[in-house]
Amino acid sequence: MSKITRIAFHVLAMTLVLAVDGSAGNRAFIWDSTGGMRDVPIHSNPYSWEAFSYAEAINNVGEVIGRGPYAWTWNSISGETGVVQGMIFPVDINDHGEIVGSSSNNNGGWIAYLLSSAGLIDLGKLPGDAWAVPDAMNNNGRVVGYSGDGARVRPFIWDKVNGMRQLAIPDGFVQGSAHGINDSGTVVGKVTRADWSDVAVYWSSPNDVHILGSTGDGDRSEAVGINSSGQIAGRMRTASAVWRACIWDLHGNVQMLGTLPGCYSSGAAAINDMGQVVGTSDGVSFFRAFIWDSANGMRDLGDLGDGSSCAADINNSGQALATRAGRSI
Repeated sequence: MSKITRIAFHVLAMTLVLAVDGSAGNRAFIWDSTGGMRDVPIHSNPYSWEAFSYAEAINNVGEVIGRGPYAWTWNSISGETGVVQGMIFPVDINDHGEIVGSSSNNNGGWIAYLLSSAGLIDLGKLPGDAWAVPDAMNNNGRVVGYSGDGARVRPFIWDKVNGMRQLAIPDGFVQGSAHGINDSGTVVGKVTRADWSDVAVYWSSPNDVHILGSTGDGDRSEAVGINSSGQIAGRMRTASAVWRACIWDLHGNVQMLGTLPGCYSSGAAAINDMGQVVGTSDGVSFFRAFIWDSANGMRDLGDLGDGSSCAADINNSGQALATRAGRSI
């Protein structure tokens, strides 16, 4: 799930909770097929007014990052918790424990950071821009995201050798953003037309962009994640103007994933190397985290009885990470 989508959910979730009982009851949770869902236990006092948390990412060794009153880490194997230094919004963690995220600057924008064993690295921004936001990182330490000047945003890729470079924007499009990268270096995201409609794309190199588009009867789309096989997860708007979670291959062939019962739309957040997809399906007054695979179709991850939930990530072991929006426990 892109950072913009996660923030939109977090704002909506907080609004719904405050409307119910004036308390912040949002909780990050982890799910797997054997144990179901369980809270990420990062707060020593779960009854505190500040005991809320939002899930962001999980790596293939079970390390989790998220945020609440502060940016945090949690190891699903050892149970160890920690604080992410220097960031307000951590967004991704790779299998080496490197974390990317952002903090606000003095001009109302954002500074992109990478936190590793070498310390905190400012990733910079594209020439002429005021800020940059990272959205994903691979196990080779390459970071993708978008850089902006207040009028438009441009997709970028960053690595330790070349620094930050712009990814190509096709002719006929005015801006773009990158939201996922696999270990082969293929990047996925979206580009935007002058009418502000988005189209899903992938970059095979910084200068080679390929339009996935909204094949079939849709007119808008966006890609958010890619696995090692080149399967791309995202969402597409249909002719009836509703969004559907989908998977593309690198040839642009698309498979629609449907919705949960009682819901009218859906969108993917992440895909693992097994082809499992997590995302969120929306109803009229609720939203539910889902997991999808080719054998079982789309399944509800649950909400612990609190009404709504939103998926953020899934690792190659099938551990899904999500946030539930509910009353304080």
